[in-house]
Amino acid sequence: FQNVPNDAVIKIFNIRGQHIKTLYHDGNIFDGSVEWDLKTKENMDIAYGVYLYVLESEVGIKKGKIGIIK
Repeated sequence: FQNVPNDAVIKIFNIRGQHIKTLYHDGNIFDGSVEWDLKTKENMDIAYGVYLYVLESEVGIKKGKIGIIK
């Protein structure tokens, strides 16, 4: 994820709505990127497909989709 506001939280869900992982921006004002290692919160590799994300920050909420191709 790029251009992420400071202190943002990104929640990732599968297409069924099951929570996969939560990512946190470290608050560095010079770096607006957050990396996802493509693993679940149980540290298992994810399957290919479509995932949904919700980015929450003090600026607002952004929702979207991510396609994973392996």
